[in-house]
Amino acid sequence: MLNSTNKNGLAAKYKDILRENKYEVSEIGNYNKKLRETIIYTKDNEVAEEIKEIIVCGIVKKI
Repeated sequence: MLNSTNKNGLAAKYKDILRENKYEVSEIGNYNKKLRETIIYTKDNEVAEEIKEIIVCGIVKKI
């Protein structure tokens, strides 16, 4: 999970939220560019949609 905002600690916050919902986040960090929207890249659209509902934002892109 990468944070692409100016808000410090955002990736860690969402890592904790996802873990509370039984999802494992292997690592967090910062993205080198600022983005305007959350993008969830996935091979499994069902899981991505579940994550999108948990974090209440984002668009899904199939890889």
